[in-house]
Amino acid sequence: MSRSIAVIAGEMRLPSYIDPPVNVLFIEDVGEALYRIDRMIISLKRNGYFEHISGLIVGDFSNITPNEPEFGKSLEDIILEAVGERDIPILFNFPAGHLPKNNALILGKKISLDVSQKGGVVNFQN
Repeated sequence: MSRSIAVIAGEMRLPSYIDPPVNVLFIEDVGEALYRIDRMIISLKRNGYFEHISGLIVGDFSNITPNEPEFGKSLEDIILEAVGERDIPILFNFPAGHLPKNNALILGKKISLDVSQKGGVVNFQN
């Protein structure tokens, strides 16, 4: 499933919200400040959203709004604090989202996700 974290966080406030079945979650966003990303990620964690995933792909977070004073955490820090205790692969900087090199993701397709210190590989399965 591919989602903007702002969209997910907003949907969770709706009375009709149904937690979708997710295997590997892809997230990205554009034009958000780190403190807002942190707030949305914490909201997702508190609502159990990350308990249902077996992997996380973090795409492009374009045009992060500058913060004054500086927020003090990186995007990676924010995500690892929320999801890092789970024993799941987390792939950062996947080239998809709101950037010129926007690789396609086949939503709903089964994938394998292998992540190591050197990077990661996403393979779509038949």
